[in-house]
Amino acid sequence: MSITGKITNLFADKAMTIPAFPRTKIKAVSDDNGVGLDAILNGMVHAEEYSPDVATVPLNAETLGGRPANDFALDTRVDSVQEQTNILQNKSDAIVDYIVEQGVSGIWTYRKWNSGIVECWGKETIASLAVTTSYGGIYHGGLRSSPSLPFTINNMTINVAAMCTSGGGTDYAGGVRLSGNVIQYYWVNQTSYSLSNGIVSYHIIGTWK
Repeated sequence: MSITGKITNLFADKAMTIPAFPRTKIKAVSDDNGVGLDAILNGMVHAEEYSPDVATVPLNAETLGGRPANDFALDTRVDSVQEQTNILQNKSDAIVDYIVEQGVSGIWTYRKWNSGIVECWGKETIASLAVTTSYGGIYHGGLRSSPSLPFTINNMTINVAAMCTSGGGTDYAGGVRLSGNVIQYYWVNQTSYSLSNGIVSYHIIGTWK
């Protein structure tokens, strides 16, 4: 017979509902006089000698067997996982482009996008250069070439920035062009001088497919 059944037989004249917990869960239940319900069920205390108020042993709706009632709630994590999956799916549908490859090759760092766009950038140091060749009202250091690009880039937009770390002048790159697989340019300044440890930076946007 279940525990619920025993309680019903002992206190048939009282309305009472107690879950059929394992007995170890009921030992802690007692009335105000400290008499345990387990003791009654095992005949240690005669029911007829004990106050019938035992039939109204208070049960806290917020706890079951000493554990929070929430511990017995249905697991809703499946719904939560499905909800998060739907959110991620909606976000992925909104993605119009993404990186398919990125890496470093020599001075170059690059990113290839699924749409076919490619970014490539890098910089190099020029130990010395005579910026002394006159060209109208400016001076340049002769035609120069970058290190080879890591792969073929089509429909290219090139940005080359030249700056001198020693002179702090108004250096810039002129005549920038693509020749084969290298970037060509002239290091230019308004003044004739000898460059020392100059830095030239490249940034390229184009397509790879």
